[in-house]
Amino acid sequence: MRIVLLIAMLGSLVLFTGSGAAFGPDQNRRSLADEVNRLTGTWRSGEGVKVEVEMKFRPAKDGKLVVSQTWKKFGAQSVVSGVKCEAKEIDGARYLFYPKPDPLSIGRYPLKIEFQFEKEELILKVPYGHWAGTHRLSKAKNK
Repeated sequence: MRIVLLIAMLGSLVLFTGSGAAFGPDQNRRSLADEVNRLTGTWRSGEGVKVEVEMKFRPAKDGKLVVSQTWKKFGAQSVVSGVKCEAKEIDGARYLFYPKPDPLSIGRYPLKIEFQFEKEELILKVPYGHWAGTHRLSKAKNK
C-alpha cells in the first residue's frame, strides 16, 4: 500500500512540476543552426579580466563561420582575421573547430572552443593551451 501511494505521489509530482524526461532542459534548446546565427556579430569580454577576448562572427557562403578574433593577456596578444571555423555538436556540447594553422601560427588562437549561451552572454571554454579557461563575452552594442 505504501509503495502504491509513493508511486502515485511521484507521478503527480512529475505531472504538476513538469519534471521528467519529456520536460528536461533540452526541450527548449535551440538548434545548432539557430545558435550559429546567434553568434553573428561582435562579442567582447568585460574589462579587467585575466584574458581579454573579442570575436567577430559572420556567415560564410559555404555554411561555415568567418571569425576575426583578438586574444590578450599580460605579456601576450594574438590577432587573427578571417579564419573559417565550423560549428559541431558532440555529445550535447557545441564546439567551434578551426583548421590546423601553419606551423608559424600554432598557439596563436585556440583550435577547439566549446560554446554555449547563458541568457545574453556567450560562454567560451578553451580546454588547453595558452588561452585555456572559461571566457564570458557580451554582444557589442551597435554604434
